[in-house]
Amino acid sequence: MAVTRIQSRNILIILFVFCGLALWIINPTYISIIPLPHSEKAPPEAATPPVAPGTPGAPGANSIKPITTPNQNVPDVKTEDDDGLAALIAALEPCTVINPINRGFIDLTSLSALGNDGKSLGWTAKGYDSGLNFTVGVCSTPFKQHHLAEEVLDIANSSAVGAFYTDPKSQKFVSIGEYAQEPVFRGKKLTLTYTGGSFCPGLVDTKTGEKVRRSSVLTFTCDREMLAKASVSFIGSLNDCSYFFEVRSHHACPTAAKADNLAVIWIFLIILLAALAVYGSGGLLYKHIKKQKNQEKS
Repeated sequence: MAVTRIQSRNILIILFVFCGLALWIINPTYISIIPLPHSEKAPPEAATPPVAPGTPGAPGANSIKPITTPNQNVPDVKTEDDDGLAALIAALEPCTVINPINRGFIDLTSLSALGNDGKSLGWTAKGYDSGLNFTVGVCSTPFKQHHLAEEVLDIANSSAVGAFYTDPKSQKFVSIGEYAQEPVFRGKKLTLTYTGGSFCPGLVDTKTGEKVRRSSVLTFTCDREMLAKASVSFIGSLNDCSYFFEVRSHHACPTAAKADNLAVIWIFLIILLAALAVYGSGGLLYKHIKKQKNQEKS
């Protein structure tokens, strides 16, 4: 009976290990082999000594108070996780990004010319309020051929145009931003910003005195139920100068990075070995118990 208790305890330990591994692989963040950074509390700020009335900086004195932020006195502490994330971001290919919150890897190259054998890939969006038809490229130009400078308003290099529409009066292309290849997370939203388009009508920068150029912001939304590659919708514009689009696609969903495929294989092998160990230990225990019962009967 003592041997039976020891074997039962060993099987329970193996079962606990197996359940822990199963929960680990069910967790969506198992793809990343780098642990998430731990939040650290900022050290308390030093108390400010009282200031005599009438001195500069005292309440009521005619002095300019400096603008401070809550983290102004907090030292910039870098962890190994931050260095690991920075290394991953530095090694990214164009039109790819890593979510800094959950380390999810997103690859948008399939929506651009980068994943279309270098051929231009444009997505159309209807501006129902304005009556304009927009053509948007992701990380590349939507132009299928090179256009002369006189064909695009205020733009000399048409190959850098990331999104455009056709002016109904002049029948010329109006650039609403030069394409970029670095998606950025703003909070939980994945965005891609295009700047340096054609001049905005009647808008001048008050600081530089130069005309303001058009720009666009693309917001990407994960949609795993879409059969098509993507769907682009025009959200709206501000002062006929800034344009906003939403791109829904399953390519905007986090996937496993290529470098992490080996880690997934190892996880699968470990769980398989644990399952075999549980199966073998259970069989041995069953035979031992059955043998003991037969001896007791005899």
